Amino acid sequence: MQNKNIKVIVFTRDLLKERGGGPSTYIFNLYNALREEYFAEPDGTIYIPQKKLEIKFVSLGFLEKNLSINIIRPFRFRKLRNFLKNTNIPLLSYLLSYCYFSFREKKQFLHFRKYRDYFKAADIIHFHFVLDLLLMRRISNKNSLKILTVHSPESFILELPKNNFWLKLNSKLQEMEQKAFKMADTYIYPCYNSLENHLISFPYLETLIKNKKIFYCPTGVPKLSVTTSKEEMRKILRVPPKAFVISYIGRHIPVKGFDVLINSIINILNLNKEIYLISAGKGELINSYKNIPLLSKYWRHIEWTDTPGDLINASDCFILPNRKSFFDLALLEAMSIGVPIIASNVGGSIYVTSKSKGIILTDVSVKNLMEVILKMSKLQEKERELLGKSNFEAFQEFFSLKAFAKNYVETLKDIYASTYLSS
Repeated sequence: MQNKNIKVIVFTRDLLKERGGGPSTYIFNLYNALREEYFAEPDGTIYIPQKKLEIKFVSLGFLEKNLSINIIRPFRFRKLRNFLKNTNIPLLSYLLSYCYFSFREKKQFLHFRKYRDYFKAADIIHFHFVLDLLLMRRISNKNSLKILTVHSPESFILELPKNNFWLKLNSKLQEMEQKAFKMADTYIYPCYNSLENHLISFPYLETLIKNKKIFYCPTGVPKLSVTTSKEEMRKILRVPPKAFVISYIGRHIPVKGFDVLINSIINILNLNKEIYLISAGKGELINSYKNIPLLSKYWRHIEWTDTPGDLINASDCFILPNRKSFFDLALLEAMSIGVPIIASNVGGSIYVTSKSKGIILTDVSVKNLMEVILKMSKLQEKERELLGKSNFEAFQEFFSLKAFAKNYVETLKDIYASTYLSS
């Protein structure tokens, strides 16, 4: 084995958020997972002597937590930074960063030289967004391994506003996205099912992976806290103590299948069967359904909560009806509460289900979801408790922060060994 430490950079040009989803929350959890298991310097560098690893995290910093980390700020102008921070189009920040960075680098006015030194010395750089890889390629060591993890089940281009300005950029953005996939030396996926999802979303990936190595590292999350008892939470939400209740946490949008869930509930209510829904999150579909009289009687919606564990714990079953999925963190969080789960058989949910008997998979349709929900409602309370217990045990073994730290360290070692030590 090599004598030197393997120098690794985990990079995102973004704020790290405890509950932001995507790369932001993935790296937030990864940093905390490694920090709990190993030694962290004040600047956020993680040292793992027994594995000869030195991992530096470089980002815009933490949003919620006052934790030390390397800070990179691509913009000098405060007003511009504030505009980008508050814009409803986060991608605009990346595009302007890309243009600005390229210009300043060519003019040799790069104002974050110490980060350039990090990149020049790195053996491995782990990117989490395609434009990040393009943004930092000029200051990266040509011999360093570029790892790419794309967290969205689809191309980021599909999330752009549908107006003439962005449509004109589409072809160029698609070209940049494909270029980033080509530039990466290897990819990290949470599981094979997540890769399968990308093979559909990015058809050219099937050709690319023939010449690249792919590694799998299951994601982990912290256990959700429960601050209010199930009985008390139901009182607060005006839900009968003996009612059958399902919960949903996440964006209320079509790709997440919220319309499939809500129409399943409407159909069940039309059968004169009582079922309550507790949901939290934002999304375009909330306004589409909130004024339906029958539904409003049984639907308790909270736009934002700092304690999602309380809402999930107040329910008898958690629902994850994604139409497409990469590796949904909400699924892992619900497992940490120890409740039964119904999830659509897409993406990473298929892999997670293989680790627990407490998750029931269903096709993404109103009819199928409705049938599974009704079956769940007919189970005895003890039967549901056993399903929840299986989920909690699987969470502790495979998807906790402790498991995440171990998996990530071993994955880095495998990547380095397969590249440098096998030749």
